[in-house]
Amino acid sequence: MKKTIKNLINSYKLFYSWELKSNYFIVSSGRTATKFFANFFMENFDNVLALHEPAPDLFDVGMDKYRYPNKFVSTKSQLKKARYSQYKKLIENNFKIYIESNPNLSFLLPEVKKIFPNAKILYITRDLPSYLLSAYNKSPDNSNKMHFYADNDHRKRLSPIDINDTSYIDLWSTMSRERKIAWFWTMCNNIILEDIRDMDYLHVKYEDIFIGNKKIEELKKIIKYFELPFDESRDLYANALSQKKNTNSKKILTKFNEIKKIKRDQLFEMTYATRKALGYIK
Repeated sequence: MKKTIKNLINSYKLFYSWELKSNYFIVSSGRTATKFFANFFMENFDNVLALHEPAPDLFDVGMDKYRYPNKFVSTKSQLKKARYSQYKKLIENNFKIYIESNPNLSFLLPEVKKIFPNAKILYITRDLPSYLLSAYNKSPDNSNKMHFYADNDHRKRLSPIDINDTSYIDLWSTMSRERKIAWFWTMCNNIILEDIRDMDYLHVKYEDIFIGNKKIEELKKIIKYFELPFDESRDLYANALSQKKNTNSKKILTKFNEIKKIKRDQLFEMTYATRKALGYIK
């Protein structure tokens, strides 16, 4: 009886529609200030529900899509059921705009498009040297003992065998963390570039938002893309950009040049085509 009721509830969660809501998604390889943007939009704009990796965070759904192709047909329904509570919160609070900042959605863009037909995508990239430093120092559980793509990483992350990348399947077990992270950066961005082509999206660079003299100009571009009002009289935008979120409290690697040159050359070689496609190499 309990199982029957549960099945009815899950079936009910497939009937609701996001079509009448404005839906925006922020995707990336991670380590690109996605948490900052969720907080920024939630705190500074009315009628907005902005969330960073809401539960369930969809990591397992994205990985299963690649590891178990036979489950692919159910990915859309899994995603829709997973976001029912967010839809309910929108309705109960009369929010008009939903913003989800979630790198895990980078592997689910075709499904996002089917469920959220009017979705607009903010795609944030970060160049390899800066990204690798941040990812290498990242402790996903904030313990500073377990690290991203380390042997004790608590999640079974994407690997060459999942996507049949024959160039690295045999090498994977002996590859350094630096190379594994660089491989992930490449594959994640390549998947996004492929899936995003027929979607409404805006590509911005982390470096332009947080480094140099284009900060406000880039933030203004993002706010306008999200069809939100940009208040020229307020200085909160500059103040917000100075407040970092989700930073690494402890650094194992402080400079990219601490990596031996022969290894740096390997990293640049394996990521060259993707860095060029993203505009980091001319």
